[in-house]
Amino acid sequence: MKGVRKCYFQSFMFLLVVFSWLTLSWADIEKARFVTDGTFALHVNPVGRKYPIITYVPTGFLLFDVDPSKQTVIAGETFRQAATQDGVRVYIPSNRISEASFSEVFGKAVAIFNSRYRICREAGCDIRNDYATRPINAGAAVVVKEDPNNPNYNVIVGRVYNKDQVLGRVNKNKMNELNSQGIITWANQRHPRYNVNVRDTPLADTNCDKLKEGSIPIAQGLATMDDEIVLNAFRLGQISKLGQGTKLNIAHEYGGKSNAYKHRLYRVYDNRKDSAFLIAAQIRYACVWDAAIEVLSFIEGVNLVEIRGENLSAETTTYEVDLGGGLRRTIHINLKRAQPITYQLKPGDTPKDLRSRVFGPYTYMWSVNTTEQYFELMEHLGEIFEDRALAGYFLSEFNRSCAEIKRTTEGDCKDHSYRNWP
Repeated sequence: MKGVRKCYFQSFMFLLVVFSWLTLSWADIEKARFVTDGTFALHVNPVGRKYPIITYVPTGFLLFDVDPSKQTVIAGETFRQAATQDGVRVYIPSNRISEASFSEVFGKAVAIFNSRYRICREAGCDIRNDYATRPINAGAAVVVKEDPNNPNYNVIVGRVYNKDQVLGRVNKNKMNELNSQGIITWANQRHPRYNVNVRDTPLADTNCDKLKEGSIPIAQGLATMDDEIVLNAFRLGQISKLGQGTKLNIAHEYGGKSNAYKHRLYRVYDNRKDSAFLIAAQIRYACVWDAAIEVLSFIEGVNLVEIRGENLSAETTTYEVDLGGGLRRTIHINLKRAQPITYQLKPGDTPKDLRSRVFGPYTYMWSVNTTEQYFELMEHLGEIFEDRALAGYFLSEFNRSCAEIKRTTEGDCKDHSYRNWP
């Protein structure tokens, strides 16, 4: 895989999720709206008076929980709040949201092309040959059937002049690859796949010019189970309780003058599998000083640890978590053993000096400002996570796009590429 190292620890944390109740309100595909023309989406929570631009939503992207009666005017433009198919809650311009539902417009179509793409007219063609291929436009919704003459291929059927017509054929493995890259969406799968709730875990954090080392006293009640999970995830240290005192014992020093480390814990509920898992995050910021004031802007890298489990043990610690959206689950953790998966996210060719351009002084690792940048980045993140929904979610977490006027006119915003991954 490009730009990522996956590794499996032999001894760590063991996680099992046990559901306290199974009521889940996921959106029905028949009620889903969709993006009529690709656009940029805003975070639902403003920073000051500005709303960060966190992601691009391509043509045909599915939208859920859209309330047509609830509209918000931001900077003179009307927006509606929606949950994307990747589980990200955003504000989207109202004029880019379909009035009719997906099923009303596209019937029983099972795949949507979110980007223009050329497919073979016959199986096994040379995709570089324009005469052997057919272009499929962004937003096209198609029926996908198995090719009776070649079980390794799918037949793509679409509407042409109000009639069903075979448009071409795509290798099945290629279809799944296109899905992971964000080029197509499987409309017949459950969306959004994940409900995600995130919390900061500041106990392990460092500030610029500060080292985390030795044994650090902790105020009573400050240390939480979330902090313990993150400390264990990155082997930073342990919390010890002696008498009336609590201390954080650092395993090895980290931090320093040029970097600051911040930490988060993501609780992820999988709507397709009725299961849940945790993702711990360590975010490394470049330190910038502005008039002797510490400023965090550019993210130099993010380490993620995904923690799952299978079997309940007598050695577990139990706590209840709020997954958001009214979902609460009981999670059992055994701190002695597990085999978590780690992911490393890098900024690629993102310019480091976009702080004044990303619609306010927001922290960022990526800055997606064109359709090409979005699909380039999604291709790499799809390879890293091997999960299109997680890739899309974390793109929105660490992306901040430039303000519209800067996005379209300034080279620093639009000239970089994510094609060549480090």
